[in-house]
Amino acid sequence: MHDHAKTEARQLRRALILTAAFLLVEVTGGFLANSLALLSDAGHMFIDALALSIALVAYRQASRPRDPQHTFGYRRLEVVAALVNGALLLWIAGVIAEEAWDRWNEGAVLKSGLMLGVAVVGLAVNLVGLGMLRHHHHDDLNMRGAFLHVLGDTISSVGTIIAALVIRFTGWVRADAVASFLISLLILVGGVRLVLESLHYLMEGAPREIQIPELMSCLREHPGVLEVHDLHVWRISSGMDILTAHVVLEQAVESGPLRSAMRTLLRERFGLQHVTLEIEGPEERDDPLHRRGICGP
Repeated sequence: MHDHAKTEARQLRRALILTAAFLLVEVTGGFLANSLALLSDAGHMFIDALALSIALVAYRQASRPRDPQHTFGYRRLEVVAALVNGALLLWIAGVIAEEAWDRWNEGAVLKSGLMLGVAVVGLAVNLVGLGMLRHHHHDDLNMRGAFLHVLGDTISSVGTIIAALVIRFTGWVRADAVASFLISLLILVGGVRLVLESLHYLMEGAPREIQIPELMSCLREHPGVLEVHDLHVWRISSGMDILTAHVVLEQAVESGPLRSAMRTLLRERFGLQHVTLEIEGPEERDDPLHRRGICGP
């Protein structure tokens, strides 16, 4: 496991220990206070612990060396873990929303003081967890999934605090159900985004930060290039974006220096490190394949 992945794994492990430790406190407080918002927050925190565990396992497995059956190694597990974590976010959002609806209809007697105290401690714990992960959540989907779980739990804690204050000063116990329902909506939004992005990369979609038309224009306008076709760009995992393309050269242009210059362009402008360029002569330009644009058959 390289140094960057080791750092991320270490932060995930610390966040997991912190989350698991507070989970027991929050479950106990939720039952004693009879607070659905607090129990919902605890349920989400349990999913957080599971999500952090999945992310940690994915990091460890992704460091395994490639073999004849897995020529890219196991780095795609990063995206798979993110998809699983996104699905967990959707599930917990549904469970919280259902329970919130039941609590709205039934009403309940809550101990707002205990509810408030536990929620404040939970917020502090979640803020520490966010601090551990915040420098890494843009790096890859796996870490983003873990970050979204902790962020959702942080928002959940804030909602629970607000609900506890409303109940304490107004006596409106349905604030507990309202807070839970709003929490479920926020979790749902994060889960949908994570699932859609994970599916995008599992379907070999191009990295969203790379504008393919711009990339294509840069290659076609490069000195010595007549045409570019069969261009494919996809992401295996963070830091492993792949590009393959066929490049038709002008007559008498040396392929070696031009290939090197194009590789440098792709690396410096688009961050592409894994590039395969198939060089062709101008006599091949009239091949029907060359008129198919970005992707060939």
